[in-house]
Amino acid sequence: MSDGHDEPGVSADDILSRLDVLMSPRERFKYVALLIVGLAAAGLLATLWMTEPEPLPARTQAAFGALVALNLSWSVLAAWVLTRRRPLHAGDAVVAARLAVAAALVSTVASVSIAVLRGAPGAAAAAGLVGLLSLGAALVMLGRARRRRAALFERRRRLSAR
Repeated sequence: MSDGHDEPGVSADDILSRLDVLMSPRERFKYVALLIVGLAAAGLLATLWMTEPEPLPARTQAAFGALVALNLSWSVLAAWVLTRRRPLHAGDAVVAARLAVAAALVSTVASVSIAVLRGAPGAAAAAGLVGLLSLGAALVMLGRARRRRAALFERRRRLSAR
């Protein structure tokens, strides 16, 4: 029985590539905005860092470097997504969620460590709580992205088996 979508001689890969080649204008706008904001923030932070009149302490320099790197990594992700010519099959969401997990983990460890080193247990607890909430949200996003990607690959497998 035909479901109206059968095309003789067309593979599942051909069909899937047609489904997801072009991003919706809304999706494209989100990635363009991410690219612009990431580059602008990295540029602003780098400018502040490089134009300090006095040498900054090593920890402050490390923090500036980490923030510049984080913003550049978001920009690289956006550029990668925007320049793809093949379907992503939710790969962008998995990469973005992994980046969010890494950023939440690093920022949590750094902020709690700084608060502990400065002898501020209340600040350490607050930083830890906010960090754990951020990390939890990022892990939920990662789980959802992986499940969506797995579902797309399962759909692809079923189409190929026909």
